[in-house]
Amino acid sequence: MSGPPELALLRGLHLTAMLSMLGTQAFLAWLLPAATVRGGGLHSRLIGLWRVSGALALLTGAVWLSVEAAIMAEAHGLAGILNAVGLVAGHTRFGQVVSLRLALLALATLLAGSGRVRLYLALALTAVSAALEGLIGHAGATAGMIGNGLLTSEALHLLAAGLWLGTLPALWLSVRALPAAAAAHVCERFSPIGLGCVLMLAGTGFAQALDLIGSLRALLDTRYGHLAMLKIGLFLAALVLAACNRIWLTDRLADAVPRARRDLLTSVAIETLIGLAIVITAAFLASTVPGAHDPARMMAAPG
Repeated sequence: MSGPPELALLRGLHLTAMLSMLGTQAFLAWLLPAATVRGGGLHSRLIGLWRVSGALALLTGAVWLSVEAAIMAEAHGLAGILNAVGLVAGHTRFGQVVSLRLALLALATLLAGSGRVRLYLALALTAVSAALEGLIGHAGATAGMIGNGLLTSEALHLLAAGLWLGTLPALWLSVRALPAAAAAHVCERFSPIGLGCVLMLAGTGFAQALDLIGSLRALLDTRYGHLAMLKIGLFLAALVLAACNRIWLTDRLADAVPRARRDLLTSVAIETLIGLAIVITAAFLASTVPGAHDPARMMAAPG
């Protein structure tokens, strides 16, 4: 059984915007060349991306909470929906976690601007916001040691996604704005971070699959398994593009090969779109009963 698709889509858009803000903050903190920080147009555009991502995360999160509350309470009309939001926000885990996340994201968005202290504080707030995701997903619904392990792995999974996929819009802006040598240097600095995130995503994803899918048959025969395979395929496609960017296109840009910048921008843009598809697919996974939790499959299993 699955939740309404509009809720999964809202969740995916909310996560995408939040991860974009996290990635932009990380890019400003660790990857942006120091020479561009003061008085540079690129720095201003990245701050703008931070603010837009934060605003979109707040908007989509508020709409998601409102629609979810209206469905839970079977509310109709503006007054009924507002009353339902208050009840859900105050008396359900989902409402409390999403409300806390929105408050943290609002603070992180207001901190956008110059200053390293503000940047690192905002980065911490956004990271905590992302790490809360497991509490309102399958991990939060799983009891005991398995549930605790899932909460940890999902938090690490979301943070790794933000530091890889969430950084791609900022990387695209940098490749477009910086001189060829500086842009290539940024890509080279991004590579070890990206590699670490890929390894973290693969490891935590595998751990979650063991606990939530449960068997090869569930992978092949359930909607959750099909979505998981789609996510894996998209992940591999993004990984191939990332490797191509680093091994081939970055070196061509550093060597000032004609069309190298355009080719790299195109590749990063495609990788970003694949990243969006990955996050949306993950949101649909979070709204779908996994094979290990499916009552029909559990009753059918040999005892």
